[in-house]
Amino acid sequence: MTAAWERTWPNAEPLGYRLREAYAERWVRFHSLPGSKRYAESAKEYAEILRRQRALLDELMSGLWPEHLVVLSEDWGHEDLGTGRTRSLVRDAWPWRRVVESDPDLVGASFIWVNIGVSNRQLDRLLRAIADDRAAAILTVADLSWLFCPYDGGVDVILPDRDTRDALRDGHPQWLSDTPSGL
Repeated sequence: MTAAWERTWPNAEPLGYRLREAYAERWVRFHSLPGSKRYAESAKEYAEILRRQRALLDELMSGLWPEHLVVLSEDWGHEDLGTGRTRSLVRDAWPWRRVVESDPDLVGASFIWVNIGVSNRQLDRLLRAIADDRAAAILTVADLSWLFCPYDGGVDVILPDRDTRDALRDGHPQWLSDTPSGL
């Protein structure tokens, strides 16, 4: 995993905001709810979050869904190394990487866990926890060719090149962020 990461994403740690900065030319942001609403308040809104994020993942996965999905889940602080609030959502995760924050506003370290292959139920639970800001993860495939970085309010997708980014972006214009960085 480490060799593949360094080969494919050498300019950033596996943290969504760092990836977005390092690979801005291949990044696109989608909102999870209409009107750029950040948090779901009803079952219907949670269903919409899952519908949008699953539609994007379906396109990215190209039929390899979900047994080939790689989950890089993040926990932070020494207490999370043992309990793993995100790790608890994906079974059989193994510790992969420790990232120490250099930004003084972000104290501590992040612990990155890896899990390959999740059930549909596990994935839905994970995406919902991320939407509620109760977990953090990056979803990808074994070759790490693209990164799906959900957060509370949407998802950042980092793709192999601009053409691939543009094709995904153009397929879902109604979900795009209004910010220039969201294209």
